Amino acid sequence: MAGYGPNDFARWLRQRRAVRASQAGQPSSNWDDFYEDGRPVEFDPNRYSGCLRGIVLTILLVIVVLYMFTCGPFQGDDTTGQIGSNTVATSATSGTTGTSGTTGTTGTSSTTSTTQPRRSFSDPILAGILNLLGVEVDPDSPEVDEIADLLDDFIDSISTQMPAYRGPEIDITRAYLFSAVLTVAQADAAFNDSAFECGDTDPVVVCVTDPLDVAEGPLLVVAVQTAADIPTASTDKSYVYSLVFDSNGDPGNDWVGNPPFDWDFFIGSDRWYQAVYSHQNGEWALTATQLGDDTVPVPAQPSAVRVVISGDWVIWFVPEAELAAFPGALRPVTFAHDGAFTVSTRGGDVLGANPTEPLVTPPADPVPVP
Repeated sequence: MAGYGPNDFARWLRQRRAVRASQAGQPSSNWDDFYEDGRPVEFDPNRYSGCLRGIVLTILLVIVVLYMFTCGPFQGDDTTGQIGSNTVATSATSGTTGTSGTTGTTGTSSTTSTTQPRRSFSDPILAGILNLLGVEVDPDSPEVDEIADLLDDFIDSISTQMPAYRGPEIDITRAYLFSAVLTVAQADAAFNDSAFECGDTDPVVVCVTDPLDVAEGPLLVVAVQTAADIPTASTDKSYVYSLVFDSNGDPGNDWVGNPPFDWDFFIGSDRWYQAVYSHQNGEWALTATQLGDDTVPVPAQPSAVRVVISGDWVIWFVPEAELAAFPGALRPVTFAHDGAFTVSTRGGDVLGANPTEPLVTPPADPVPVP
């Protein structure tokens, strides 16, 4: 028997009120005090089962929705690769430290605050190198820029020249940009004493000749990923991985290129860092070049810059002291050739469509240090 809907239930209520009003004062039982068409009838619960089922289902739906919006998101959090955990740090008059290493607020009254988890980079190579730096980095924080680059967008330094070489190891796919403020201990442990020793081969660490020590203070990190692992000991091809800056924010002394190189990879910059691999001698070298006011390149600049090459990552560490306008607008560059820059064997890529685009500026604020 089909169930009755809300209209039938309302009609039954109206009839019930009308009969009770007309029969006021007359005795009635629990079942025979309802009338229809002047006849006493019993209330049949099954008659209105459709309406009752609807009410019950509605209540259950509301409970499920409330659970999803209150408890559900926390049940599904993926904490894989996260540094720390959801913790509550309670501070009293002397302050306390939460289990994730974050310190509670010190005050005169007891308060409670929730510390959200710090996320680490999911790529194991990048995460491992940054962990050696000793700084926790949340890739989703506003102090970190992630810039994607198109695949297979190779270029030549002459805009009308099709790049002859299109290897994935020079195809930039994305870059992370951020800065961190290092303590003396962090700078020494990472670079000077050191986790990243100049001349290391696993991972490859490249420095200038007679490198300066990395000092405490702000350090710019630029992590550039390519579409394939970078050959660190090629026997048939030479490579140049560069990071160029407008180091002082003054376009008046920036490089403009020489004809016919209208897409010279360094256009718009005045300071160049180049990690150069020669397949003829199987060695890596790093050069630092600064343009003078007359836009004449002055090579062999003293520098504390480090570049770490591992897997498909080229990771640059640039101290604040080397950029007058820190963190400085920049452009990552990749290039491959036969050792003589022959047109029929060369090709490269930049972050962006081509070198005539403006350089990109990293976030001004450093990542927070816990």
